[in-house]
Amino acid sequence: MNNPNEFAQFLEEYFSGWKSCSLDSIKSHMTMDFQAREVREVKGEVLIQDYGYEESIEGWSQAFRSFEGMEVEWKIVEGYQIPLRENEMLVTFWVGLSLDGKQLETAHFFTDTIKRIAGKWKLCRSYIEAGIPVSAIPSETSLK
Repeated sequence: MNNPNEFAQFLEEYFSGWKSCSLDSIKSHMTMDFQAREVREVKGEVLIQDYGYEESIEGWSQAFRSFEGMEVEWKIVEGYQIPLRENEMLVTFWVGLSLDGKQLETAHFFTDTIKRIAGKWKLCRSYIEAGIPVSAIPSETSLK
């Protein structure tokens, strides 16, 4: 990994975009060929959804619009940073959300692959375990 400070700055800006509900910031931190897989359990059935950049941006846009007029607090707790290859990192983190001061009962666990492309770090892949009950999350994550 070239400059660790550049990567730390990328993560800070990436997470800041979430916390400020900035769609432009989210877009600027992703590659156009971004790919994701989201897994969630609904009524005992496991649902798996694969999607790309456009679907991801639409999902962020819908979420941010649904939060308009509400007090939104994203709680992001970083887990690991693992070098995969030169200029490629894997990052794990938990994300919880409070709306109008009330923490949601579920959170998401992310495993993101971030690459340095043309001198800039960009999110290129994401695996998300969605809808994890906060009660099942390890206490050291500080989401509780």
